[in-house]
Amino acid sequence: MLRSAPPLRLLRDFLPIAALLSGLVSLAIWPLVRSIEQGEIATLTAEAKGALQESRSDIEWRFFETLADIRVISQLPLVREAVNSPTPERFRPLNGIFRTFMESYGRYSSFTLVNRQGRSVVHEGPADLAPGLQESKRCSNLTHDHHALLAKAWSLDPGQFVVSPVHWYQDQATNQACQPLMELAVPMGGSPGKVEFVLLVHILLNPLLQEQHRILQLHNISVLTAILDPQGQPINSNSKASGPIGGSDAWSARPDPEAWLAIRRILFEQNIFPASLRTDKQGLFIFSQVNPLNTRRVPGQQLDGTTRPSRRILAMEAKDWPWVLLIQIPNKTLQTHEFLGKSKGWTLLVVLYLSAALLALSLAYARLLRRISDEEVLRHSAELELLARTDSLTGLPNRRSLEELVSYELARWQRHQIPLAVLMLDLDHFKSVNDQNGHAVGDAVLVAFSRTCQAELRNTDTLARWGGEEFLALLPNTDRCQAETLAERLRQAVAALSIPVLETADPAEAPSRSAATLRITTSIGIASCHDDSGNFDTLLREADEALYAAKEAGRNCIRYVQTGLQTASEWCPK
Repeated sequence: MLRSAPPLRLLRDFLPIAALLSGLVSLAIWPLVRSIEQGEIATLTAEAKGALQESRSDIEWRFFETLADIRVISQLPLVREAVNSPTPERFRPLNGIFRTFMESYGRYSSFTLVNRQGRSVVHEGPADLAPGLQESKRCSNLTHDHHALLAKAWSLDPGQFVVSPVHWYQDQATNQACQPLMELAVPMGGSPGKVEFVLLVHILLNPLLQEQHRILQLHNISVLTAILDPQGQPINSNSKASGPIGGSDAWSARPDPEAWLAIRRILFEQNIFPASLRTDKQGLFIFSQVNPLNTRRVPGQQLDGTTRPSRRILAMEAKDWPWVLLIQIPNKTLQTHEFLGKSKGWTLLVVLYLSAALLALSLAYARLLRRISDEEVLRHSAELELLARTDSLTGLPNRRSLEELVSYELARWQRHQIPLAVLMLDLDHFKSVNDQNGHAVGDAVLVAFSRTCQAELRNTDTLARWGGEEFLALLPNTDRCQAETLAERLRQAVAALSIPVLETADPAEAPSRSAATLRITTSIGIASCHDDSGNFDTLLREADEALYAAKEAGRNCIRYVQTGLQTASEWCPK
């Protein structure tokens, strides 16, 4: 059975089953894969939102501390005394106070006390940060206007603050990189309601924001972080940003213009934060907003649970606040968290599809074996059917097969009046052939006879072994004259047949036996359908009567007989 299972048939059965099983595996596994990947992304997004919330609280707390420091400085007795009674001797200690704060905290770049005439009466810090002096050309593309800031401060009441936009500064003495800087102007009056001086404080943002890069990092994943102003310019940088949004930066996330517009719409128009945005080019952005000037949520020591150094903090340009906290997970990082981005995922898929292929191969092999088994059964059944309908010696149809065929031809004759004739042939003196030469020769005679007659018949004619040495030829579409002509041709062909036989059958004389030939003759009875031929029995009886008449006439004869009529013809060689 295995030998009867060729690879090509196995392949034809294997491919459809393999395709079906692979499709079922895909339908089952890919929704699960997508669910796993979405769960991974949801986990990363939740972790990033938690980091954004922590960063937001940290920034608010650090700005709260800064504003509290300035509030404390403005309320120190020496400062108030110098402002209320301005003299050079009272201004001189202020440099030491300012220097102490600068050295202690490291987040203040300079302190300047400016009078109504715009003159700096006290300045502690780099000289190029004093009001009226020219800034560094390298960082001048994001400038600030001292005069506008001071003009805004003169219009405020004592105790209020005014904050400048973020700008960039380079210390000329150290020639360090551009630093993000913010100015804070505090009106200070000699008497209630009257502002005599403005305390101008330059606050370095890097020390305030130095922890944000660490806070915004996620566990075991590489991300890009940034703090951007509402225009998309990065703030937490050691060098001034250059170029449009979307330009390259070694460490910070820079959304491309299309992504930035979507982020602005979500944050500043829809007021949704924290939120996330997935782009095809840059990956996943998780973002929120923070206003460092809002200290209302920072815990303090008062009874209501909050400490507010001043609720009157004004921004010189409101469009520069709030800031945007941003975490970008690049596409490459996201791919490592996808199911197919992990070696285990590929291994599992390979195992599943290989299992499906092996199962498909097993099913195809079992199906092929069952089919081959069915074919074997059908073949055996066909062989048995053939044996049941065929004479085993001559290979001709037997009596049963011919009876079925005659019934069909008789029905055609009755329906369409198509001529039909039957020849009944009998070998003359066949018993003496068996007696004198043995049954083996008799079998050879029968085979030779059947082949000779078969060669003379048409393809539409059927020759069958009727029993013993009798044969029956069914001749469709053959009238009486054609049947007589064919019968005479058969009689002559048989008479001309020469069959080789041995002269003796004694086994002791086998080496000396010589070959001889045997000649045979046949008698034929003819019957054809007519009005009285209602069934096969009638036709067979007429053919048998004609054969009997031919034998009575002397053997090797042909006789045509029709019931109720005179003998139509008879051929007997003289």
